Amino acid sequence: MSGYWLLLGLCFACLQSLIVWHIWWLAGFAGWFFVLSWYYFRRWLRCTILILLVSVGIAGWQDFTMIAHQREMRVTQLLVHPDDIKINGGMVTGTGLTATQAKVYFRWYLATPTQLTSVKTWTQPFVLTGNIETAAPAVKRNRYSFDFRQFLYTKGIYWQATIMNGQAHGVEQPSLVSWIKTLHLLAVRHFEALPSGLRDYGETLFLGYTRATFYEDNVGVEQTGLVHLFSISGFQIMGFYVCWRRFWRWCHVSKETNLWTLQVGLMFIWLFSGEVLSLIRPVLLASMSVFKELGYLKLTLLDAWGLTLIFGLMLEPGVLQNLGGQLSYLLSFGLLWLQRCRYWQISCYLGLLIMPVLIWHNYEWHPMTLAANILIVPLFSMFIVPVVLVGLVASGLDWLPLMNLCNEFVLMCQHAIAWCDQLPGNLIFGQTPLMLLLAFFLGVLYAMAKHRHSTYWVLSVVFGMMVVWPALNPVGHVIFFDVGQGDCTIIKLPGSQQAYLIDVGGKVVFQQASWQTRTHVKNYLAEEIVTNLKGLGVKRIAGLVLTHKDTDHIGDFADMAKLIKIERVYLPAGMETTDVYLKKIQPTHIPVTLITAGAKTDFPVQFLHPFGAGTAENQDSIVSYGHFGRRNFLMTGDLEQAGELAVSKAFPTLRTDVLKFGHHGSKNSTAPDFVATLKPTIGIVSAGMHNRYHHPAPETLQTAADANIQVYNTQTSGMIDYRWTNWSEKWEVQLHGVDATNTQK
Repeated sequence: MSGYWLLLGLCFACLQSLIVWHIWWLAGFAGWFFVLSWYYFRRWLRCTILILLVSVGIAGWQDFTMIAHQREMRVTQLLVHPDDIKINGGMVTGTGLTATQAKVYFRWYLATPTQLTSVKTWTQPFVLTGNIETAAPAVKRNRYSFDFRQFLYTKGIYWQATIMNGQAHGVEQPSLVSWIKTLHLLAVRHFEALPSGLRDYGETLFLGYTRATFYEDNVGVEQTGLVHLFSISGFQIMGFYVCWRRFWRWCHVSKETNLWTLQVGLMFIWLFSGEVLSLIRPVLLASMSVFKELGYLKLTLLDAWGLTLIFGLMLEPGVLQNLGGQLSYLLSFGLLWLQRCRYWQISCYLGLLIMPVLIWHNYEWHPMTLAANILIVPLFSMFIVPVVLVGLVASGLDWLPLMNLCNEFVLMCQHAIAWCDQLPGNLIFGQTPLMLLLAFFLGVLYAMAKHRHSTYWVLSVVFGMMVVWPALNPVGHVIFFDVGQGDCTIIKLPGSQQAYLIDVGGKVVFQQASWQTRTHVKNYLAEEIVTNLKGLGVKRIAGLVLTHKDTDHIGDFADMAKLIKIERVYLPAGMETTDVYLKKIQPTHIPVTLITAGAKTDFPVQFLHPFGAGTAENQDSIVSYGHFGRRNFLMTGDLEQAGELAVSKAFPTLRTDVLKFGHHGSKNSTAPDFVATLKPTIGIVSAGMHNRYHHPAPETLQTAADANIQVYNTQTSGMIDYRWTNWSEKWEVQLHGVDATNTQK
């Protein structure tokens, strides 16, 4: 029966992903695993069919439950544990349970500084009441952005709540699980007082807690592929398993008692770590090892892995829908399969095995990940983890010199990993075709099984195709990126790994009381733009036009300059004398070109405005005109009607197919006479949902209707993407699929 449960586990995983998460291409793999089960275990065909029918029923029930939970619900109170919340200034985020035990993600806006002080001291669960407004989690509005709704769904959360005027009330009889969570919370607060190195590594390695600034403070952990080390996973579970066995053996406790109590210990670890998804697999595998040693199970390690896959998906249907769960199961499978290989071979194979997964999620991969896993992983288990443990013990015993010595060692390791991240060679793949990634993944599996040299040549060819794909991609893009209430346009030419941008968006921050100001402010919008550029296969920004000085057009510039190489910035003449330039643009030391109408540049557009130097206000906005695919595009920044009419007067023969409405569709822009002169057929509005300016204005929409212009609006459509090749063109919007205006040559 060796391999039977492995095949059934893989078949169940494919069926469950197909039924619950609608990943249709896995149907072929499900069929293939069933055929293998039938071929190798024909005697057990009836049992196999019965198990798979039950699996389909379970997956169907999970899908039905997910749909049922998405129906509208009314929440009047939430049961919350302080260990499940995070405090950032005057806002508290976290998860809570409704009266029906449904899990809800919430944002609670505190009313007073006294309330903030009180929240920071709580250790026991409480009931949260107040003005609670529920809504479905936000959808992904740009193609390659982080899907927050999908992320919550994988955790069994289908609603989010906004809480104003919230009040907390204590719970009289906390449960056993609540006491375990309180213990974890107290441990986190103790670790927070430690020196930074021991704090970061101690919390992630032993508490399963990742600080909001962990990846910012530990540069290179994600990029070098070491992220799987910095979380509670199989490494820590097996360490706990071994220590538990040895301790009770030393206490002369019988083997049976030792193993049965170990099950309780494993459950405690899972609850203590916050029920982390990545722990399901190692906890189940350790439990099966216990039952196997007790004589209740007779399984190979790979069959035990298959069973943990089945039970893991039953307990948490979304465990394979996130990067952490995928890496956890893949790496453990590789370790079990390669246990007879040499260490360096195991490290190389594991690095290659997870490479397609990393590229699919992150659109980039650094060859240093292979070297990092070969060099750092053994050091991690032999030196780093023991040093962190010694430092934690020293802190508990108040041995400050030893604690500080251990912290310095950890800091040295942090600097070494950050140095590895700075090495050249990072490869941007973009959204690599799924067939290429699958071919590489299956090739690695075949190489692990057969170790034939011809396989390595095939893998090299496939890898080479993946590397050159962005440069061969024949699709060009003009993307109106959804940055909320702001502007950002991305231009990517076919077969190019560089892009041109017009504005980068930005959020206006209003003055708050000091206690409400967030202590950790991360520019997610700048990261989102860069992630989408990487998804397009873009390595650098060849040129960036900042149309004028308003924050909603240039506010994210400084943060973006830290995340991706920008070769040149184009500004309206006169902006170089403003405070905005001196504070935000000059410190980046990026070359600047000042623009007036008719300026000759390498940017793939003509500049029609401004006519002279100004102060970078709305009336000084840069106007860009370009031809892409089969369409002419005119983008006017925040230029108002007087400026628009001046442009049409200076260029009386100007015509365009696509007009980006000025100033987010404000009534002060998009003059009817200007539109009548240009004769556009498509209009673009870039504005935020429920914005306080009520953009786009009814007057602007009426102008568009009178001119028979089809309007795309990022408020309702999300990202708007005009895609073209030498033989076709089409418009795509993120929230409504492919538009009916598609045309073929």
